[in-house]
Amino acid sequence: MRYITVPYSLAWLGYKLNYKLDLYKIWKQQSLSDNLKSKIHEVMSKIEDYIKNKAPGSLYGEWAKKEECWYAIKNESFDIELESLKSDLENKLSEKRKKLTEDETQKAEIEASLNRLKSIHIKTWKKIEDWGRETQNLTQYQYDMASTLSSKIRNNRTITDIERNQGEAILNIVAEVNPELFFDMDDFFIEDNSKKVEEVEITLDLIERIVQWDKKNKRLDAYKYRFMADLLEGKMTLTDRNKFLARLNLKTVEKYGFR
Repeated sequence: MRYITVPYSLAWLGYKLNYKLDLYKIWKQQSLSDNLKSKIHEVMSKIEDYIKNKAPGSLYGEWAKKEECWYAIKNESFDIELESLKSDLENKLSEKRKKLTEDETQKAEIEASLNRLKSIHIKTWKKIEDWGRETQNLTQYQYDMASTLSSKIRNNRTITDIERNQGEAILNIVAEVNPELFFDMDDFFIEDNSKKVEEVEITLDLIERIVQWDKKNKRLDAYKYRFMADLLEGKMTLTDRNKFLARLNLKTVEKYGFR
């Protein structure tokens, strides 16, 4: 249910808070406040139960695609108290995001688009290609493009603007029609990394370099960055298990240019 529950919950929360959640503060801290985490969990639990109870039969996904589902949900309060989120909202003292020039914005958008394409495992691109061909949900041009992107990502070759735009369109179709194709992608990356995890010795010096690099480049998920920082600060020890996880994080940052 997560591909239904998560977007509905965030949409409901945004609507009920009049879109005043301080997103820049979240981005700067690379984390949510404990209070906001707890509240989002409460929202997701109640919305998931609501969809399951209100959807005709067990067709949760089909009902969730309909406008009537959103109208019904956004008009519900679910007896959720939101006053406690006041400190998580924008106010007159909130730090403002630096405005980017049009060129900077376009460059950032292109980089984000390329990172999205490269974040898809090549085995997942192959699944998308096969799915598009078998179901005809993709045109021949599109499933051929999925194959091209897989090859270019595997060989670290330059992706053209046309290929990038087509790749974005393909991923949007998959996200809309069959998001389950993405669900086992983490397993593919773990499988890849597990074959190489013994190649590099994990030391505090290396962890410090990763933390300093990621503080600037922000490629690790917030919880993964926090894990590395905790190792560096001595809050966690370098057990064999933690070294293994640190190596996985090393492989992640290496994909984005860490050396």
